[in-house]
Amino acid sequence: MSNSWKGIGVFILSLLLALTLQDENRAYEMDFAGHPDEAAHVVTGLMVRDYLAGGFLEEPMPLSYAHTYAKAYPKVALGHYPPFFYCLEGLWLWPLPTKGAVLIFAAMVMAGCAVLIFTAGQRMLPDPAALGAALGFMALPLSQKYTATVMSDGLQVLMTFAAILAFARFVDRKDARSALGFGFLAALAILTKAAGLVLALVPGLWMLLSGKWTLLKRRTLWLAPLPVLVLAMPWMLFTLGITQEGARDTTVTQHAQEALPYYLQGLRRVFGVFVILLAIIGGVMALRRRQGMALGCVVLGLAGGVFFLFVPAGLEDRYLLVTAPPVMLLGAFAIHGIWERTWGWARYAALAFCLLGVFLSLDGFRAADKRGDGFSKALASLLSWETRPIRILASSDARGEGALVAAAAFASEHRPHGEVIVARGSKRLADVEWLGQNFALKATDPDGVRALLDGIDYLIVDHGIPSTRRRPDHDLVEHTVATYPNVFEQVASVPSTRAKGREGILNVYRIHPMADEPEA
Repeated sequence: MSNSWKGIGVFILSLLLALTLQDENRAYEMDFAGHPDEAAHVVTGLMVRDYLAGGFLEEPMPLSYAHTYAKAYPKVALGHYPPFFYCLEGLWLWPLPTKGAVLIFAAMVMAGCAVLIFTAGQRMLPDPAALGAALGFMALPLSQKYTATVMSDGLQVLMTFAAILAFARFVDRKDARSALGFGFLAALAILTKAAGLVLALVPGLWMLLSGKWTLLKRRTLWLAPLPVLVLAMPWMLFTLGITQEGARDTTVTQHAQEALPYYLQGLRRVFGVFVILLAIIGGVMALRRRQGMALGCVVLGLAGGVFFLFVPAGLEDRYLLVTAPPVMLLGAFAIHGIWERTWGWARYAALAFCLLGVFLSLDGFRAADKRGDGFSKALASLLSWETRPIRILASSDARGEGALVAAAAFASEHRPHGEVIVARGSKRLADVEWLGQNFALKATDPDGVRALLDGIDYLIVDHGIPSTRRRPDHDLVEHTVATYPNVFEQVASVPSTRAKGREGILNVYRIHPMADEPEA
């Protein structure tokens, strides 16, 4: 069987596994509240879809259309994040803009990652071992989480690892086509997430670890930056002021001091001690050979470590997803090395021991269910009796606000002039930056809140916000509702769930004319 047919087979198998895991992890039952940024990735992709499907006829200029869309559905992330993920997502949603289609898109991206891991593995391992590494990646609890949660991290893994494959080909062939291919894929990785800049470290690390400094003399190597300069650099410069808002307000040294212990523990949380030990063994074996795709896995692992250690982009386990392909491949490389160095019954005993160790290290590949529901149900309760266009204020945290905005966008047929508009309490009642910095209330008393609610028909108050995420505006809204019971008429109460099994209530209030006075 040709490698092309094998790749197609791995994609189909991985996609079926991804869809199954999505269903098992309850992705199709939950709202887009799996991460504070999930709704932003969904709404922005929907915006691109709507622009391509006819929005350009109303507003030809893309940026003007994006501003209009953001006013109606204030979770547009274009600018804070680069456009490539949203372009692909928008094209996929063009024929069928539904929640299910968005999740299938996420599953396809992760299945694509599995195909690349299998392709890279074929250069290092027998096909069964390469397939095991690919499916192991799919079944990782972290991979499951970001298959069930619509984020750009999966696409960044896909583009980054594709670039590594391209550079490995360049090292072998040293031709212009391979160099430009690496540069083009690096540009797409950067246009997916700024973390794609990790690829800038790859050529230097590869030469350092392989000793092939003669690559510097190859004119073709210097073609690699051209696609990045032409395709990615203009966007980076254009959005520099916006992306700086998303960076941590800390020095490089301070970030490194926090990041080192965090990510060391993160490796244990994500992969477990046994898998990390296998990957280290595989890395040592690869360094001894100093060539091939195995060395590329070491390069990517080290580049990711250096990048996230010194670039103050936040501390989250999801950033380790880009290291998952090299970790799984190097782990399989180590197991294969052990297999080759043993004979008879000891060979099968060693293999069984390693596979059991991997299974236990990854906690049986069990992932927590995606949690975050009740928000679309609260919105549906309103739409069950309202037929006129309505405006709603969401008093919740970033996850709850985003879930309600995304639900409203999917519920509206004429975006961005939809039947349901959801305003975010964090923006309507306060001034705050993207990551919550410099928070300042616009009103400090119930009268001030009433004035800011002018034009709002309904208020949804989330009583399930974790204490660590509560803001002053949440308390102020609850105080205002209690102060003016004639103004805020409760019309529904919907149970909600959060991560870690937290439960809460979403209270829905109809807002009566502001002339009403408080009860005595």
